[in-house]
Amino acid sequence: MSDTTALKELKTETILPYREFSVGIYREKKKLVVRKFELKGVVRIPLNEEYVLNIEDAITVMNIQFHKIHSFKLN
Repeated sequence: MSDTTALKELKTETILPYREFSVGIYREKKKLVVRKFELKGVVRIPLNEEYVLNIEDAITVMNIQFHKIHSFKLN
């Protein structure tokens, strides 16, 4: 059995191109980690992982990763 516990998870999607993402805070072996996944059906493809020291830092990192998904630039 895995010893990873999800503390908070946000799911979002982009329109063009259509992609689904999940960003969450997890406790793994007494450490906090923030992970970003792309969702393809039931498959979760890991894109980013950052270990943090406390829950406040985890929330900040999670928000940064979440907003990077939706940042785009027009030429």
